[in-house]
Amino acid sequence: MKSIVLNLTQKCNAKCAHCCFGCLPNSENYLTDFEIEKIVQYAESHEDVKVVSLTGGEALLRKVKVLEITKRLSSAGKEVTLISNGFWATNDRTTRRILTELTEAGLKYLTISFDDYHAKYIPVENIRRLLTIVREFEMEVAMNMVADKTNNGIGLLEQLGESIFGVQITVVPASPVGRANGINKDDLYVKNISELDLSCPATGWEFVVHHDGYIYPCCSPSVFESELRLGNIADSSIETLEKNFYSNILLYILKEEGLSWFIEKMNLDISDMKFVSTCEICKYIFSDIDRINSITDDMKLYYDENFESI
Repeated sequence: MKSIVLNLTQKCNAKCAHCCFGCLPNSENYLTDFEIEKIVQYAESHEDVKVVSLTGGEALLRKVKVLEITKRLSSAGKEVTLISNGFWATNDRTTRRILTELTEAGLKYLTISFDDYHAKYIPVENIRRLLTIVREFEMEVAMNMVADKTNNGIGLLEQLGESIFGVQITVVPASPVGRANGINKDDLYVKNISELDLSCPATGWEFVVHHDGYIYPCCSPSVFESELRLGNIADSSIETLEKNFYSNILLYILKEEGLSWFIEKMNLDISDMKFVSTCEICKYIFSDIDRINSITDDMKLYYDENFESI
């Protein structure tokens, strides 16, 4: 596996209405040190692992663990990335101190999650300060924004001003996952199925370790409300989970044939339904275990017909 994502904790200083993980300030769900150690040791000892991404919740609520993981893996030649909401950039001194700690640990890539939802909990001044001061460090920075028709983030970009010059900003539509299931559906950017590409948008599978220890094949928020789990880090070795990963016929078919194959085999009529994205269609299809089990014979037949190429 080339890429591993560690969702270190569900705990967050914010309680955003769009949070796909339903993160909370008082959440006690997190990966244990033992579970993290299994992953870190595996990444250290396997050359094929190139990138390890750390996220949450708010990952820097476990700053000591983030620094430890980053230092060990960067020393082992891995690229470590971090996603944070920037709550910690409360003043110049603190911002420089934390960026210094992250840089000295070996972090090269920092992504800031900030949008109208986050702005209810994190002052825009924090993000402006962070994006300005980070230029003093050898660290690439990007910003992810989630938007709907009411919360489009345009006002925030104006307030951030010159601090966003040269910063890669990715805007993605809010998707009804986790707490975002409570967003007014009329505010979501939705499309008819005919307007969406039914091939899997993932450029390659990732080994995503969720804060509950379950393993998923990609980091799309929608996957966490599906049955596309590949096991649990607490119960299995990484080698066994990796075998489950690459021997999974459903994932193989999904990558080769796209969602159309499953829609046809399951006899689903979703032509009149609207979705935010292809990933939401994937969630809809694979959120029902009985629906998946109903095409077991079809998947077995696909395997038999393509055995030599699999």
